[in-house]
Amino acid sequence: MPAFDRYLQTIRPLLMAAPLQPGTKPQPVGTVVWVNADGAPYGASGLQKLLERHTKDRFGHVINAHLFRDCVASTMANEAPQHIRYAAYLLGHKSLQVTEQPYIAANQQGPVTAHATLLKELRSRGRAPDGGEPGRGSQ
Repeated sequence: MPAFDRYLQTIRPLLMAAPLQPGTKPQPVGTVVWVNADGAPYGASGLQKLLERHTKDRFGHVINAHLFRDCVASTMANEAPQHIRYAAYLLGHKSLQVTEQPYIAANQQGPVTAHATLLKELRSRGRAPDGGEPGRGSQ
């Protein structure tokens, strides 16, 4: 957040004060978040290109806007499932149903991993998952 706050408070106003290219409409400072070096707001395609470039530089592969949005919902589902409704609001979904697919997929990974870990641990102790002897079934 400190870097984003610095951008909003210091850098963005400097960029927006730059002389605009001919044909560029000036924007009030508080109405756009991302502006280019000429002080003009980025459009959807410009933002997509920035997102692709920066994610490739940092992660080694492109994360497009759609996948980025899925990551938001999945992260919220994993880290704060009690607040998953905020993901729908944040992503501009009209209902939670639109957000449910990434939520359900994210929510399944934790239990599946925990189950696999438990089975591995039980087997390493020489116990069958059902509490019986390995390979002999329940008692």
